[in-house]
This record gives sequence, C-alpha cells and structure tokens, in this order.
Amino acid sequence: MKIHHIQYMKKRYGGSETYLGIVKKLSRFKHNIGFAQDSAKEIACGDPIFLKTYYDFKVYFNKEELREYDLIHSHFFIPAFFAQQNGLVSVCSSHCMLSKEFKIAIADAQGEKEKKELEQSYSFIKYLEQEFYPQINNLIVYSEFHKKELEQLGAKTHMLKLPVNLKEFNKSLSKEAARKIIGIQDKFTILFLGRPTYLKGFHTLAEAYNNLSKKYEAQLLVVGDFNKLGSDIAYSACVKGNSQKEANAKISIDGDVFVANNICRSKIPLYFRAADVLVCSSIYEALGYVNLEAMASKIPVIGSNTAGMPYIIANRETGLLVKAGDSKDLESKLAEIREDDVLREKIVSNAWEFVQQFDSNKIIKELDNFYEAVIKK
Repeated sequence: MKIHHIQYMKKRYGGSETYLGIVKKLSRFKHNIGFAQDSAKEIACGDPIFLKTYYDFKVYFNKEELREYDLIHSHFFIPAFFAQQNGLVSVCSSHCMLSKEFKIAIADAQGEKEKKELEQSYSFIKYLEQEFYPQINNLIVYSEFHKKELEQLGAKTHMLKLPVNLKEFNKSLSKEAARKIIGIQDKFTILFLGRPTYLKGFHTLAEAYNNLSKKYEAQLLVVGDFNKLGSDIAYSACVKGNSQKEANAKISIDGDVFVANNICRSKIPLYFRAADVLVCSSIYEALGYVNLEAMASKIPVIGSNTAGMPYIIANRETGLLVKAGDSKDLESKLAEIREDDVLREKIVSNAWEFVQQFDSNKIIKELDNFYEAVIKK
C-alpha cells in the first residue's frame, strides 16, 4: 500500500514533523511526503497569504500522479477537502484550529499592514473551518479537547493517540553527560522546545526566567528556529503575512541562555536528557507533543492550563499547570520544581506511567488498521 502525506511547507520542528517521522519509521506501508507551497505560484502571485495557501492546495490536487497512491493523508483540513473533491481516497489529521492560531498570531504582526492581513486570514480560515470540517470524511484527532472543538462545528471524528517513541527518550545517559555533550553548564536547566512565537507563550517564559535567574542558579536551554542577539531572542513568527517578509520579532531575556539552532530530529532526546524541567507555556495548544516527550524522558513538565494541555497534564500529578500568560505563576512553579524533590519525583513517576499508553509501536498499528478500513470502504 502506498500512502501520500501532504503538508504545506517543510519545517524542521513541530508536532506534524515528529508524527510523520514516526509513521514513516514504524508503519508497515510505504509513505511519501509532498508539499503544496508555490503550487499556484503563477495564479496566486501577490495574493495575501491565506488566499495563496488556499490556491496552492487547490492546484496541487489537480496532479494526475496523486491517483497512483492508495490513499492521501492530509495534515490540514483544506487539502483534505480538495482531495475528496477530486475523488481521492483520503484521511485527514486535524492537529489544531488554525483560525485560533491566526487570531493569536496578530500579536506577532510586524506593522499595521501585516496585522490587517492576519485579521483577514483569521476571518477567512474560520469561515472555511465552518464550511469544510462537517464535509470531511475519515477525520483523525489526537485529543479529547480538539475532538470537542470539531464536534461543535458538526464534524465527525475518529480518535487516535499521538505516537511517542518511548525507547528513544528513555535513555540511560546522565544529565551531566548530556550537558557536557551539548556544551552547557551543569546546573538547574529549563528547556523550551518549539517556535518561540507569541502563540507558544515564550514571552511569558522569558519574563519568568528573567526574575528566576536573579534568585537561583539556573540556565535556559532553548531549541528551535530562532537566534540570540545579545540580550534578545529574535524569531520569525510561524504564522505570518506576506508583508512581514524577513522581519523578526524580538524578546528580551537575561541570565544564562543557550540557543540551539538546526538540531536534527535524532538529537532532540539529548536535549531532554540535559534538562531538569520542560516548560510549555503556550496560549493555545491542542495537546503538545513536547509534553509527552518530556514525560517519556522522565523530566517534569510545566504547562499552561489552557486548551488541550489539562487533558494530559493532571496538576501536581503528571505535571504542573500554570495560568496562561502569568509569568509570576510560572516563576513560582519553576522554583517549586527546583526545590521540592518529593513533588518532582512523584510527578516524574506518574507521568512515566501515563505516557505508556502512547507507545508508538501500538499506536502505529492502530493507524495502519484505520488506513486499511478506509480503503476497503
């Protein structure tokens, strides 16, 4: 069986990239990945980003060679709709409500022109979600929270768990050895892994760390697509308009901060091993792959009490929850994790037991069975 996955563009980090890597490695079927960006380059030249994305997917599914595949797996609701319109056997993974991400991304806008474009994008995407989701067949979701979001739109969903390669993250390498390999100091280490945009709440972590580092010996380990420029961390928003071009947003940060760029996927477990705690301070997160990876790495996780995270982080049981956007609350919880050995060990033990249900070997078998059922319909 040949399965073709479709995304919009290539990215080094993110849940979709993690998911696809595990699927390709463990599935009993042959998988190929395609990207739709610039498929409509000629007809969409100069269009705002939301229309360009729409036309890119629409043109992409006119390719005759797609009919050579037994099944198309879309990782976004717009290509899933066009796949169905073209009579292709397909499934769709919905990882989040994109309209919510666009709405939050307005805070990252670099100027009024881009702000207006992102506001238009939000309205357009929200309209498409309301129109398309109820029509999409074989719709996969990975969290109870997102399932409820889509059912409110009238969508019918199939629930699967996200696959986590437990063996990959449960290594015997010590924290001290991991830190030596990376080249950071051997002291209390806070890990942030992802895109440091407003959506991911990096500004909240930065403010909390600025205060924490004045009271405790600590360091911040930041992994993702961004750069440290003196006392600033600069980044390009993951959701942006055409008018932004190469403009970067900046967040000021103090203390010992180590930034790791261009880290290959196979090296990511090393950074978890080097950390004492993972912070996932997102404003909106349907689930958060990094939370599960932290649990598999046997380090505690602190996450925002918003969206889908409370569905996997039971406060003071499998992690700590903080009020989204509240840097003082986050600072307090970081200090607690640093100082309270009993709480930390309890969280790590409970989280390790919890994450067993996401074992990738089991989950990918369930996904393969779902593929077969769809094809046999």
